[in-house]
Amino acid sequence: MFFLCLATFHASQAQESKPNPLCNQLSNLIESSKAGFVSMVGDSIDEKQRSYSSKLDLVGWTNGFVYPEASDGPYVLYVSLGGNNLWEIKRRYRAWVPKLAACLAGWRRTEVASKEDLKSVFRQRVEGPSIELEYNLEPSTVGDTKFDLYLTFMAPASVVEKNLSADLSSLINASRTGFTGIAGELDDEKLGSHKSTLRVSSWGSGWVYPKADDPHALYVLLGGNRISEIRGRYSRWVSKLTTCLPGWKRVETASAEEVKSVFREADDGPTLELEYNRKPSKVGSTKFDLYLTSQGPRTVSKGSP
Repeated sequence: MFFLCLATFHASQAQESKPNPLCNQLSNLIESSKAGFVSMVGDSIDEKQRSYSSKLDLVGWTNGFVYPEASDGPYVLYVSLGGNNLWEIKRRYRAWVPKLAACLAGWRRTEVASKEDLKSVFRQRVEGPSIELEYNLEPSTVGDTKFDLYLTFMAPASVVEKNLSADLSSLINASRTGFTGIAGELDDEKLGSHKSTLRVSSWGSGWVYPKADDPHALYVLLGGNRISEIRGRYSRWVSKLTTCLPGWKRVETASAEEVKSVFREADDGPTLELEYNRKPSKVGSTKFDLYLTSQGPRTVSKGSP
């Protein structure tokens, strides 16, 4: 009887110590989030959106995508394609909640519901990385399936702020010499615009105007057709820039056409302007967008690109 109990004990111990592939993969993704998921970046999928395939094939999930330069910070997204049956996705969601919780000891889970989706947010601490499990309640109009399950890994706020602070510092330094140092290939000869060689974290395309009367660099963050969404982004970016520019003064102005925040280091020093348009744009595929403009000191030495 003693030997039978001893054998049973050893068997249970071996079962408990058996590594969980899912938990190991989650740990790898969480660790990678601390460096903006650069270790997960695989082949390029969409150059315009700067999306890449994930190097890690997550157990139980199909497609994985990495967005290291997303507007709200780096993230990795996994998709579990569903179908036309919402109840099947609900069942799958309920099955994944305890699986994730078992691997995330000490993490808090908050469930948020809206008309569009249902989401569980797992967070270790307020400023740390987070994991979101969600499914859509409204049928999707894109793809072959109406209802799908999504698992998103978000980088900690410190990574976003660190990368952004470094990029802004480079941009401000470039402004002191008329942006000639980041002026790439000529984009529009008539306008005198060049493609910027400096990528600012979370922002889209950038252009440099080194020979303008007021040399400047312009970055655009495409929004959408809802002004409420761009307002939210604007507010979040005001907070981010305020954090990254300690000691700079901010002045906000509003008109019928736009809302703008001007960050200035000194009266005659370099400036950064964050703004969004209030009136729908008639150019491009989006009605409301966010713009970031960098201008050099009032007395700046021009140079050729």
